[in-house]
Amino acid sequence: MNRFADILEAHTEELACLESTDNGKSIDASRGEMGFAISCFRYYAGLTQSIDGKAFECSHNPNQLNYIRREPIGVCGIITPWNFPFLMTTWKMAPLLAAGCTGVFKIPENTPLSSLRFGQLWTEMEGSVPGVINMVPGLGSEAGEAIVDHPGIRKIAFTGSTAVGKSIMAKSAAHVKRVTLELGGKSPFVVFDDADLDKAALHAYQQGFRNSGQFCVQPSRMLVQENAYDGFVDRLVALTREMPVGAWNEKGTFMGPQISQAAADKIMSYIDIGKKSCAKLVIGGERVDRDGFFVKPTIFTNADNSMRQCREEIFGPVLNIIKFKTIEEGIAIANDSDYGLTGAVYTKSWNTAHIATKKIQTG
Repeated sequence: MNRFADILEAHTEELACLESTDNGKSIDASRGEMGFAISCFRYYAGLTQSIDGKAFECSHNPNQLNYIRREPIGVCGIITPWNFPFLMTTWKMAPLLAAGCTGVFKIPENTPLSSLRFGQLWTEMEGSVPGVINMVPGLGSEAGEAIVDHPGIRKIAFTGSTAVGKSIMAKSAAHVKRVTLELGGKSPFVVFDDADLDKAALHAYQQGFRNSGQFCVQPSRMLVQENAYDGFVDRLVALTREMPVGAWNEKGTFMGPQISQAAADKIMSYIDIGKKSCAKLVIGGERVDRDGFFVKPTIFTNADNSMRQCREEIFGPVLNIIKFKTIEEGIAIANDSDYGLTGAVYTKSWNTAHIATKKIQTG
């Protein structure tokens, strides 16, 4: 695994260019993800030395000793998403290998290049065993379902939509497969009155529009306490107004295009829903006037958590800013969601931080 991490490091620029060409994200973002992926491999390489069992006495029979031995599950079926294909492949492949398993990867049909090159580099590595890692291109309805339905595959790991995740869980029950699902999100980003607004707005900008808003932990619901509301909005809008939007290989690009015409159309439909609501569109709300599936970074203020654009996953560069009065109200709004993938809290108070992070149902 450490040797493979060295190989990935040597091919960082090639892999980053493949990722950006395929996905549309900026080259700087792809380079950063390559570094993260390599670190992940090195981490799990080290973890292989510390996988151990447990021995304990039996309470009803002091002459009996029981022990737990950790063993590989076996063949794992891995279904990775199109938004972070290389990084997600690494996050699933590294622990799989560390545990002594083998993997069949259904790679994303619309961003397959980096995963295919990943598998090629693994196969070409001196000492690699054929069949340990297998990259399978194809549609989810064909290749993905074949992996889920196969009785020889003991574990499924899937990152993607909630609807597909539910289907995978139901199908896996037939063979009593173990399942790990990472599904949709509508994550709360909670800013309290005493927060450092410059820092909070910068992080909201960086995370809200990262990968063109195409990631499941996007903090798409910005919950801001009333005394901090105007200052936060002013700072976030000012940052967004200066955002460089462009192709992956254009200098300074922060946000690239959406993955497809269908994705851009879906985002615009939610923006139209927002425009028809009582929320206020303060920036964006349009397509970018250039070739490609570009949507301008969009912010709605005076939003309400009952609005559709605040409740459903948009998967695009659209943020909704909701005002609240008390800590209790902010926590209640954060928890009023069908999703619970992640969240963020901004405050200078340790007391507020502990209360909020304990009571917000996320993570």
